[in-house]
Amino acid sequence: IMKNLIFFLLFFPFIGYSQIGIGTETPTRTLDINGDLRIRNTPATTRESAAKDSILVVDLQGNVDRTTSQQVIYSHFKSFVRGNFGTSGNTSIPASGTGLMKFSNKDFDLSNDYSLSTGVFTAKIAGIYHINISLKFASSVLSLTGDVGVAIQKTTLAGITATKAKASFSNIAVLGINVSPPTRTTETIVELNPGDTITFLVIGPSTITVVNEETFFSIEQVR
Repeated sequence: IMKNLIFFLLFFPFIGYSQIGIGTETPTRTLDINGDLRIRNTPATTRESAAKDSILVVDLQGNVDRTTSQQVIYSHFKSFVRGNFGTSGNTSIPASGTGLMKFSNKDFDLSNDYSLSTGVFTAKIAGIYHINISLKFASSVLSLTGDVGVAIQKTTLAGITATKAKASFSNIAVLGINVSPPTRTTETIVELNPGDTITFLVIGPSTITVVNEETFFSIEQVR
């Protein structure tokens, strides 16, 4: 069969622009093989570029395509991180308008995307990410006036920053009793490219104190 295929390609060049089927009368690609494929000899290479940029993959329909080794790894190990401030006590965060929240603990971080030292999540691959954050304020915060809350901020590799979600409102007291809920929760879905970052901002007129065990965030790559 292979000799016949080579013969046709050599003496009938126009066939090279058609779709050829082996074991099928309805090919969907230039060469469509309905059966097993065997290559008896493949040359070895030590070039890193071959491994990084030229990996052949086969989908469930049998289509053979080329991708990168990085894409193969990240397609399996998608980003998923959940962080908090610990299981007990409170944490004070300087605000004075807005303040960067640097979570001190990670329950898990499958791709090591969130830095505890900088408080920044950096996307390694392009995708769609679901982001959630929830804060519970200590009782001292409920007496503050002005907006108090939290925001999710995205910064692109080009340095363009935008607020993607926000939960912020003023505390309200009735007859001297504060009736505002002690929590602020928000979530969003964003598209991130490699190098884009996510940060969490606390909003308040001064230092904000949160309850550790009820303050947390999660970022999950959903696609």
